[in-house]
Amino acid sequence: MTTNILYIEHRVEQYLLAFAICAFCALSVMYVYLLSMSVVHVVVTREAEQKISDTRGDIASLESTYMERQHQISMEVVENRGYAIADDKIFLDRENAQVVTKR
Repeated sequence: MTTNILYIEHRVEQYLLAFAICAFCALSVMYVYLLSMSVVHVVVTREAEQKISDTRGDIASLESTYMERQHQISMEVVENRGYAIADDKIFLDRENAQVVTKR
């Protein structure tokens, strides 16, 4: 009985068995490849997110430096044109305002 199981009489059955073994091996290799690629994809995605976060931090730092320097330059321009800083500020009081019209 065991010799009947191991011995295949027809050529078609031999080809089908060879095809099934090849298909099983190919599918196994594809499974392992896709599994490893999904792990690699997760790692690369996390690294990209970390780089994006670092880049956003660098951009925020550069924007802060830019604003500080822009403020310094604008204060220098104001001082060079002869303007002075006003300590006493005058505000208008419009509670007793009257409308004057001429015709």
